[in-house]
Amino acid sequence: MKYTKSILGLLSLFFVLNAGFSSCYSEQKLEVSVQNNKGELSQKRFLERPQYVFLDGENPEATISLINKVLFLKNKIIVIDRSNRNRLLLFDQKGKFLASADKFVGKGKNEYLQFSDCAIDKDKQLIYMYCDRPYQFMIFDSDLNLLKVIKTKEFISEIALDKKYLYAFCVEPEKNSSYELRRYDKKNLNGKYKVLLSFDNVIKGVGGMGHTLCDNGIHEIKDGEVKNSMAVEFGKEWFSYNESKNLHGRRFMNKNKERSCIIQNMVSSDSILFFNTDRAPFYKVNMNDMKGDSYKYFSDNFFPYSSSWFIPCCGLEKSVVQYISVRSMNAYLKMCKEKNRKPMPELQDCAVKDSVTNPILQIMKIK
Repeated sequence: MKYTKSILGLLSLFFVLNAGFSSCYSEQKLEVSVQNNKGELSQKRFLERPQYVFLDGENPEATISLINKVLFLKNKIIVIDRSNRNRLLLFDQKGKFLASADKFVGKGKNEYLQFSDCAIDKDKQLIYMYCDRPYQFMIFDSDLNLLKVIKTKEFISEIALDKKYLYAFCVEPEKNSSYELRRYDKKNLNGKYKVLLSFDNVIKGVGGMGHTLCDNGIHEIKDGEVKNSMAVEFGKEWFSYNESKNLHGRRFMNKNKERSCIIQNMVSSDSILFFNTDRAPFYKVNMNDMKGDSYKYFSDNFFPYSSSWFIPCCGLEKSVVQYISVRSMNAYLKMCKEKNRKPMPELQDCAVKDSVTNPILQIMKIK
């Protein structure tokens, strides 16, 4: 069984969605009890030694500010940067820059594009990008050549693909504060769709967003249907919807500054599920006995300068992807030089240059 997340939706199967949903299936919800653990979650206990990918940043067109999502398509790596750079970038498996979608982002009236989310069709080697300004799908081949543009009327926050369907997390047009998880036939993205899950209860104005879905549920989507669901019980670490539903923006944040309200950044193997929450603690769930633990820190035993967050990724099974920021790597290289130390063997390539211009991917298989 495979597990992925919503919030930044990934290829096939698991979506983390909103509270108060009315689903289109009658499966019984599984409950996962999470125990609070103030200690550290050690990488070495669960992860293999990392593989590092140095993303080429010599070309100004390849410069990355923030990695929002990474996709792996055969021997290529696709990176989404939704910061003010607004970039879709293509690298080979060693990090060499191949192409960007910058040429499609115009500067004139009605030409500007805002990239939102991306998914891959592994069978046909295609890249699906959804833009929320204007609302449209852009379908690229594996070399980032644009094949088709499909205009839509819906606002979509996330997409995912499997062999037959495209799954879209949409704002329900009749109620701009309601959401639906829809299933479309990949061959007809403007055709009929099936609503798999619908969501009515949201928190308004959280984190700079118009509406935010805050939920402790995880749903397994397979072959176009909802197969299983589980509710993660966080205890006092989770916010109270009833106490917070009428609070907006800063008032909500102040009341719940010590509590989580979003599950995100999920990665898994057949038996272990890892995820972050919006408050950054780390969680590990044993899928055999449906019990979990929370940890205050994720101890990086391999390279302590890397980001502790998991990067949403697609197309790479049973793996954790993190990144090392430009600032952290350059500080590390400077320290090695000043103290006359040799960098880690895996980082020798960038040590030759004394500095880097793009983040470095740290990829680890789950044991």
